[in-house]
Amino acid sequence: MIFFHGGGWVLGSLDGVDGFCRALCQEAQLLVVSVDYRLAPEHQFPTGLDDCLTVTQWVAENTDLLGGDSCKLLVGGDSAGGNLAAAVALRAKDQALFKLAGQVLIYPVTDLTQSLPSYESFAEGYLLTRASMRWFIQQYLPTAVDPKHPEASVLFADSLTGLPPTLLIVAGFDPLRDEGLAYAQRLRDAKVTVVERNWEGMVHGFINQRDMLPQAREASQWIAQEVNRLLSKVPNQRSKIRAGVLSSTKVQGSFEIREMELEDLHRVYALGEQLYTAEDWPNLYRTWDETDFINNFSTDDEFCWVAETEAGEIIGFALGAMLEKRRSAWAYGWVDWLGVHSAWQGKGVGKRLLDRLTDLFIEEGARMILIDTEADNEKALRFFKKEGFGNPNEHVYLSRNLTRDPEYLKRKRRTSAPGKSRTPNNSRPKPQRP
Repeated sequence: MIFFHGGGWVLGSLDGVDGFCRALCQEAQLLVVSVDYRLAPEHQFPTGLDDCLTVTQWVAENTDLLGGDSCKLLVGGDSAGGNLAAAVALRAKDQALFKLAGQVLIYPVTDLTQSLPSYESFAEGYLLTRASMRWFIQQYLPTAVDPKHPEASVLFADSLTGLPPTLLIVAGFDPLRDEGLAYAQRLRDAKVTVVERNWEGMVHGFINQRDMLPQAREASQWIAQEVNRLLSKVPNQRSKIRAGVLSSTKVQGSFEIREMELEDLHRVYALGEQLYTAEDWPNLYRTWDETDFINNFSTDDEFCWVAETEAGEIIGFALGAMLEKRRSAWAYGWVDWLGVHSAWQGKGVGKRLLDRLTDLFIEEGARMILIDTEADNEKALRFFKKEGFGNPNEHVYLSRNLTRDPEYLKRKRRTSAPGKSRTPNNSRPKPQRP
């Protein structure tokens, strides 16, 4: 999914929707591309739309590079981002630029005339008011452009026939509610499949309040569920031309073990995010971290390997390193991460990855291989014991509350004094793994 953030075409950033995009990525198992398009008033209509279209077209032409599927391309956005997503879908259809599998519109702006009843009902809010929306429109739309221009107000497009299936969310106390519902009706009139939901009692922007509103979490889960339902009806591009589709319950085709390359990083990281979740492994003492992952590749790339199918899918990876102890003649091989896609577990992928690391460790003079896993990860324990690992030892973690320490209290008083700002000390070296 290519996602466009809201903010009235004037405000907003990637950070503002990062939590939602990450949740969608995890809950729907989607590759999400979030777009940092140019903003008004410096860049008025149609500049932001052109940016969004350029990114979407690039993604459509480079899905293999990103590890995606061009047959399952979606656009989505919230508020002004929903406006841009709808306009991208409209122009793509009208100009036959690329084919979309769907569009996800979250309380979208579809009518810049501000003429529907919800603008009267909720003129003074909540959160978004009629006056603030008028100001956003003035910044975005040049005075010479008709507010009913179909790429600014998709509600007034001549024809919506041929647009992709649409998921559409509105909020019950949102000035934009009625134009979202009106657009859903126009799509239905044009024989477009529409799944809509009105979140009663919610205000504009609620979906980004995941930490405070259970409805926000419910909404993102609903979107993930409906997106998966929609995409399940779309044939997989690779299933048409090659064997070895990861989504299949019956794995086909062979795989090879090869060194990880720079172009593999995004796909390996995405697979790791699927495998090492806090929900599945709440007691894992370390997390699948982007910085740590990249550092591993940049410093020990000769110990970074992947398993790849005939269809070009990354189905597993092994990341390792050589360790040495001071005052010891021994060298150790460290298996930092070993992961296999769930559809390929039990097919020998993990064993072949581990065997390759073992050969490399021996070549480098290692006399022992170290691994760690959760004590209750029975599947991993069985696998490693079968491969000859033993001597399991539990980690013991202790904690100390520093808030009662005299030095902590002294520092707190010093940093909270007038004119002082609390600045974290980022100059300290990152602790190294023993």
